[in-house]
Amino acid sequence: MKKLFVSGFPLGITELELATLIAPYGDIDTIKIVRDKKTKKCKGYAFI
Repeated sequence: MKKLFVSGFPLGITELELATLIAPYGDIDTIKIVRDKKTKKCKGYAFI
């Protein structure tokens, strides 16, 4: 399994929406959108 670093997406995106964008390019095992621990706001990047 490889991890892909993804950034530049809208901060309000959900894991499901991100999966929909990435799915045409390959199979997805997991998605981890990195969020601030206190505010739970997206930091603007994810690992897929």
